[in-house]
Amino acid sequence: MTPISLLLFGLGSQALASTLSLASTNVNGQNGVMFDLTATNTVEITNFQGYTRAAYSSGCDYSVYTTTSTLANVLTTPSAWSLVGSGTTGALAASGTFDTPLSSPVTIPAGGRAAFYVTFTTTSCNLQYRTGTMGTAAASNSDLAWLPGYGRAWNTSFTGVTFSSRAMEGVITYRPCTATTWYPDADADGYGTAGTTQSACSQPSGYASTSTDCDDSNAAISPGDQELCDAGNVDEDCDGNADNNDSSAVGQSVWGLDSDGDSYGSAASYTQACDQPSGYAGNLTDCNDSSSSVNPAAQELCDAGNIDEDCDGSADDGDSSVSGQSTWYADGDGDGFGNATRTRTACDQPTSYVRSATDCDDTLASVNPRGQEVCDAGNTDEDCDGSADDADRSTTGQSNWYDDADGDGYGDPASVTSSCEAPRGTLADNTDCNDANASIHPGATEVCDSQNTDEDCDGAADDDDSRAAGQSTWYDDFDGDGYGDPGSSSNACDAPTGTVADSGDCDDSDNAVNPGSEELCADSTDNNCDGLTDDPTAIDVSTWYLDGDGDSYGDATSSTRACTAPSSFVADNTDCDDDLNTTSPGATEVCDSVDNNCDGSVDESSASNAGTWYTDADGDGYGSGAGTPSCTQPTGTVAVGGDCLDADVDSYPGATELPYDGVDQDCDGADLCDVDEDGYDAPDCGGNDCDDEDALSYVGAPESWYDGVDQGCDGGSDYDADGDGYDSASYGGDDCDDARNDVFLGAPDDPYDGDIQDCIAADEYDADGDGFDSAAWGGEDCDDASSAIYPGAVDTWYDGVDSDCDGRSDYDADQDGYATPEGGGEDCDDGNADVNPDATEQPDDGLDGNCDGGELCYVDADGDGQREPDGTTLASEDLDCEDTGEGRADDASTDCDDTVATTYAGATELCDDVDNSCDGTVDEGCDVDSPVDDSGVDSVPKDEPTCGCSTGAPEGALGLLLLGGLALRRRARQGV
Repeated sequence: MTPISLLLFGLGSQALASTLSLASTNVNGQNGVMFDLTATNTVEITNFQGYTRAAYSSGCDYSVYTTTSTLANVLTTPSAWSLVGSGTTGALAASGTFDTPLSSPVTIPAGGRAAFYVTFTTTSCNLQYRTGTMGTAAASNSDLAWLPGYGRAWNTSFTGVTFSSRAMEGVITYRPCTATTWYPDADADGYGTAGTTQSACSQPSGYASTSTDCDDSNAAISPGDQELCDAGNVDEDCDGNADNNDSSAVGQSVWGLDSDGDSYGSAASYTQACDQPSGYAGNLTDCNDSSSSVNPAAQELCDAGNIDEDCDGSADDGDSSVSGQSTWYADGDGDGFGNATRTRTACDQPTSYVRSATDCDDTLASVNPRGQEVCDAGNTDEDCDGSADDADRSTTGQSNWYDDADGDGYGDPASVTSSCEAPRGTLADNTDCNDANASIHPGATEVCDSQNTDEDCDGAADDDDSRAAGQSTWYDDFDGDGYGDPGSSSNACDAPTGTVADSGDCDDSDNAVNPGSEELCADSTDNNCDGLTDDPTAIDVSTWYLDGDGDSYGDATSSTRACTAPSSFVADNTDCDDDLNTTSPGATEVCDSVDNNCDGSVDESSASNAGTWYTDADGDGYGSGAGTPSCTQPTGTVAVGGDCLDADVDSYPGATELPYDGVDQDCDGADLCDVDEDGYDAPDCGGNDCDDEDALSYVGAPESWYDGVDQGCDGGSDYDADGDGYDSASYGGDDCDDARNDVFLGAPDDPYDGDIQDCIAADEYDADGDGFDSAAWGGEDCDDASSAIYPGAVDTWYDGVDSDCDGRSDYDADQDGYATPEGGGEDCDDGNADVNPDATEQPDDGLDGNCDGGELCYVDADGDGQREPDGTTLASEDLDCEDTGEGRADDASTDCDDTVATTYAGATELCDDVDNSCDGTVDEGCDVDSPVDDSGVDSVPKDEPTCGCSTGAPEGALGLLLLGGLALRRRARQGV
């Protein structure tokens, strides 16, 4: 059975919850209180209920700590305390209750002691306490004594102010129990080890009820685990045996006999084991276990016997992995010589293939190493010696060819060669008269030259050859000045008498006129034949200066020479800037950074447009004084005068006036004292305007509420129109009605009258502040005086209080309609709704489903571990279904005869005229010899015979073995 008390509070025999109380006095309050509890009998502490000092509408965060150290020794040592509970309460009323349930029960053994610290971690919240005497119980009963300790203001480092002696007022909920010894379970597999034990009523985290784990660092190793084959021979089921030494080991491998030692086993003889036995291999793939050179890893070889060396079922050319094959060459033209590019690899010679690979053309039978080399257009290598035609000395049918040394396409008749094809640099022609010059050959152009060369090989040269090209033009020089007349000329290779090559004479009747003569001014003759008369090249030419700005003064740096003055040029050269007609020795000086009158000085103070400058001592851009004339601004001066205070950079005409400083910054003759111009001066100027930037704010002005401005200058809050000291809730304050001065957050308020004066609508019909209105006023709270009682609250079972207001029995935790005996009912397991006096008992589920004290089991009359197929059951007096004749739910329902222990599915067949294995066949497998296949190897490799008798009953060692196996099956099924 699994009662609800075990589910909620751990293992062991436990009573219903009990309490120890200290009534509320609401005299004192503090964040938290430390205290001791001593136990007369072993108890489990499950909850502390305290009283609040005041109302806390937002709820409070709390924490609960415990320690077994002496309080005085750990007051400021956080590490000595363990957190066992924390959370947040709902809204709390003054002197209301709050619960701090522990996350796991704290066990105090009989005669033992534990200290606790219950504290609000919300520092604005306080719980109630009373003063007492250290060491003297403030409350006690037959199980517990409640001893005063220290008051302690909350601080995360436990360094808050400490007061003594204090006892928290409230209720301690605990449960008397019987402590159990628990063993460390580091790997959380449900099995512990002998070590540092812990005594507790409930199972602590990290502990188990047994100490039988043989390896507590591995959750896969425990008495409940399955033995497995593994490399480390690990004892997974903690029975002292591992792998091959443990008959229950699973995962064994099949090993084949390896007679020839090649690491491959035979399928004809094998065994099973975790580890490899000597003389066995981890596979059964050897096709010949008498030869170590034959196995799946061997190399297939070409051989006369066509042996299958690699055991793949194929041999020699029938196996793609064969080694030792020869290369054969295709003989396409049948001349007995093969093509090296067309091959086949095979153990035996294929049809139309030969061993020779020397045929250079396997499409012509006339081409092979035995063929005759001849001259041909295709330059064919008929004898396959790597040479063809001229490259082969055995070639016939060659022609004559002539050298063309100069590459002009005509050959030298004195240089001849015989070959199949024209050698490089030769041709069939032999008509060149000079094979050292590519421009000389029949058909070339005859040209004039100094050597009188016969370029076209016709026997005549230069002027003797009417076809000569490249003749020159020669001009008559009648006046003998070395310059010819362009109107009188002739063509020839060489110059005729009285002619010259120059044709530039413009007057061939006057030897003083020619391109080599000097030009003269004012003779109206083109003396040098340049096409110009009296030009600047004349030896008597004048110099003229450019007048670019037209002011009649020339630029000395820009001149020209001519017989007469060109346009825009003058004889004067004194202009100092010929780009400006306002600049010349006769111009007026002005302020423009230019020497206007060319006197060597720029911008003299006498300039016609010189400015006036004023001294600016404070650098504010405004000067003072009479001013000084100058083209350039002197240092420390400005162009604007009129500064009323030239020692203050912030004071000048038009400056920004600063109010209330007694200084006239804008030079208007007065300081600024009424910025908003409402007729009221600021206090800094002796006035009473509280906001001199707002014309609507001054003493006595009308107030405009909630705009954040104190218009009347009275200093009061602009968000408290009713003057009750609380700002309006609409503007972030606590006053929900700013028209009534008796309504604000925290104001005195009577519940249930409909007038919400404290601004908390939720508590008008919810006096205990648990978030649920009273049932008497239309809500759902069945007890509006206790904040721990409301719909949906966590119900503490069996305390007689309907905490969640659901109206159901407090002694029916599983809600199956049956109360526990404590509540007047007969439910034997109040933690399981499927267990009650009227429930249907389920076979072998480990539960007393109908509370009759027993279990329903399947029938296994012969105790062979298999039950009857029809699912017949019987009533058991206990819950384990392990007694004689009882079967388990996980037993196979395959026993074809439940009266005989040697008959069940999978049993060894006996020669007894009985179907022992329940497979529908009697005495199968009892023949002495098993069938064999064509290879002569047993097709069923096993020991024979499997039966070996004909008496119909097990005898001798075989019978004992079978009976022993039945006993082992029953023990294994029972977990022994």
